[in-house]
Amino acid sequence: MILTDFIPLKQKGIQLYITKLTVEELINNSIVAVFNSKTEEGYQRPPIPSHYKRFAEYLKRENGVLLPLGILTAINPENIEMSRTSGELTNYFSKDPTINEDDLEEGIVKQEEGCNYINELRLQGPLRIVDGQHRIEGFKYLANDDPKRFQEYQSFEIPVTIMVIGKEDEVEEMDTFININSKSKKIDTNLAIRLRHERRKEKNYTRSLHEIIDDIAISVTKKLNEDLNSVWYKAITMAPDDKGKIVSLNAFNKSLIPLVELFIQYYREPKDIEDSLFGFDGEEQEPLKLNDELVPILEEKEDSFVELIKSYLDHIWSIVRTEWDDCFNTYPPYFDKYYNIQKGIGLYSIHLVLQDCIKEEENIESAMYSFKELIRSGRVNSGDWESGGSFSGNNSQAGFRLIANQILGKKIK
Repeated sequence: MILTDFIPLKQKGIQLYITKLTVEELINNSIVAVFNSKTEEGYQRPPIPSHYKRFAEYLKRENGVLLPLGILTAINPENIEMSRTSGELTNYFSKDPTINEDDLEEGIVKQEEGCNYINELRLQGPLRIVDGQHRIEGFKYLANDDPKRFQEYQSFEIPVTIMVIGKEDEVEEMDTFININSKSKKIDTNLAIRLRHERRKEKNYTRSLHEIIDDIAISVTKKLNEDLNSVWYKAITMAPDDKGKIVSLNAFNKSLIPLVELFIQYYREPKDIEDSLFGFDGEEQEPLKLNDELVPILEEKEDSFVELIKSYLDHIWSIVRTEWDDCFNTYPPYFDKYYNIQKGIGLYSIHLVLQDCIKEEENIESAMYSFKELIRSGRVNSGDWESGGSFSGNNSQAGFRLIANQILGKKIK
């Protein structure tokens, strides 16, 4: 496929092109990078039929539809090439005999000895759809379901952004997919989050402090989900085909990130794991500052931090389970869907209590003791956690804080 209407630009060192394609061109020249468990390639779940059929029905039902929203795509650098050709100016340049100097500098159009030179964008192979897969699938469905109606749309020009993404920048593509779909609409990003985590830990990827903290949180989440002795055993949705779980990887990970930051700031290495859980010598600690100077230290001790934070979380959730044992099943999987304690409501609220304990005590070991006393205070009972109970409906950050404050009482302001 050869394109002549495009604008080149760069973000974060990544080459992008803004262009336009007809619906028919998009259908014939795009794919979705669906995850293949055998080859470990791809990162998206398959398109959801109910989603793209709904879009197709909208196209069939409505007249005078406008489709101004763009499609975001990606392609490997070896499959795209910008080359120069001579000839008459076409497309939007043909409307104005005066060529803009900025366009000349960008290399879109060049003049040499009275001739016009136009850059062409040559694409080999399909574009990977990063955002817009259900719209494309909706058009495909319409083409089969109502060919006559599809003819009205096949020549529609759709704005398209092309990201030139090589293997070394694959995480950037996953980041973009996750950011778009986790913030703007309800699309399952658990698989992409897990795969991004695995790609980021490859040796050739340089991680930021934020990315290391995120990776620690994901590693802890995975270990809790895989540990038969953990109350979180097989409770967390890690991929689209994980059915019947009680909380998503995305939600669990988000609840952990502030705790990971606090553990890094206030933890001091004990003699052993047992000492880290129960030992405290009263020494005053200055919290570490979270900055890029910590990156090499965290990379070196990342596995140790993962094991340590998992052991702390095992400990605090064993306290929770002991106090409100009616909210848990006796045998694995331990979660009970009739209670909110392991759903987002309980997860975020309990972790907020632990956060406040660490901030108040400024010491991990004494914070664990304080947490235990608060959970056993009797301010909250198992009935409060029932679906339809007093805590139901508090499914927001403000609601989580209300529940945490009820557990905290007046001990921590």
